[in-house]
Amino acid sequence: SSGITLRSLTRTDLKDFLVWATDPDVALHMTWEAYTNEEEALHFLIHVAEPHPYFKAIVFEGKVVGSLTLTPSKGDSL
Repeated sequence: SSGITLRSLTRTDLKDFLVWATDPDVALHMTWEAYTNEEEALHFLIHVAEPHPYFKAIVFEGKVVGSLTLTPSKGDSL
């Protein structure tokens, strides 16, 4: 499919996740440091991303190209 979609980020996304999550230039603009090994990244996917209902994968043309975390809000805190 084409276009950008959001879905849950899971351990099966490890290969795509490692492409951008290990890039120091990407991490420079994030609140986290670049991942340096596969085991660390897999641990994050299993223990943080998978159980978190608001952690989403950004999917473009079938590949995970990024992620985002949605935060519930009452809508009155602009």
